[in-house]
Amino acid sequence: FFLHHPSMSARQRRGKKDAATGPLPPAAETEPSTYTSASTPEGTDDKPDAQEQLDRALLSMVATKEKTKELHGQWRDHLFRMCCIALLVCFHQLHGPLLECMTEIKDFNKELLDENDPNAVPGSQAILIVLNDSVCELLGIVLVSLTTYFTAMRDPPGDRTSWPYIAAHALVPLQLALFYQTKIRKGCIPDPAMEHLMDGNEAELKTRSFPLAVLLNLMISAAYWFMRHSLDKCDENIKMIEKLKLQLAEAKKKNEYTKKKVGALARAKADMERYKKSGKTLRISDL
Repeated sequence: FFLHHPSMSARQRRGKKDAATGPLPPAAETEPSTYTSASTPEGTDDKPDAQEQLDRALLSMVATKEKTKELHGQWRDHLFRMCCIALLVCFHQLHGPLLECMTEIKDFNKELLDENDPNAVPGSQAILIVLNDSVCELLGIVLVSLTTYFTAMRDPPGDRTSWPYIAAHALVPLQLALFYQTKIRKGCIPDPAMEHLMDGNEAELKTRSFPLAVLLNLMISAAYWFMRHSLDKCDENIKMIEKLKLQLAEAKKKNEYTKKKVGALARAKADMERYKKSGKTLRISDL
């Protein structure tokens, strides 16, 4: 019965198959243990500790600050070129009122037909009239010139404490006041001198364009504020990392002191237990 039972024949076939294949090679048997050893705590020896992580973070933040400074330098170059273009535009804005006022004075003197007329405008007075009529545009040129010089400052670059920046900001309210006061141009020659020629007709009204210098100053101020803000953030992060490093060093010192203290107490306790077991009397000289 046992010789012809189906289970016995199945066992015999498995035995023959095992005998044919032979035992597993040592590498195959040890492969699972090798795989599991990779996930053991020994594989975490290469993981950096907190001090190394803080050192890497500090180096990374310093590199970020240097890249930010380089980017700000390129940004200042673009702002300088933009200021140069704005300066040319301001000269163009000045050209219009100057030309109109000079033409108006020439036409006024031609209408008199007599150079000895007391109402005639002499040359020196004409220069003062032209400058007075164009004072808003002239002030805009001064403001843009200061802003251009401010953006051209290098080593160190200009900041909010630089004198061109402070002077330009001080001129902005005056520029706005002059613009709104002389926004509508009614002619550059004083009215009493033109009363006998105008015959009650009002002079041609013309409107000044808004000063570009004010817009440029606001744009430059915003750009430099963002630059200063980003550098302040970098400095704040660097100080925070350095503070964490100091706190970590202090914590390590405290841990070492605590470990030494605990070790000393453990040794003293072990000595006490040993003396108790030996039945000897503990003397101060044994401590």
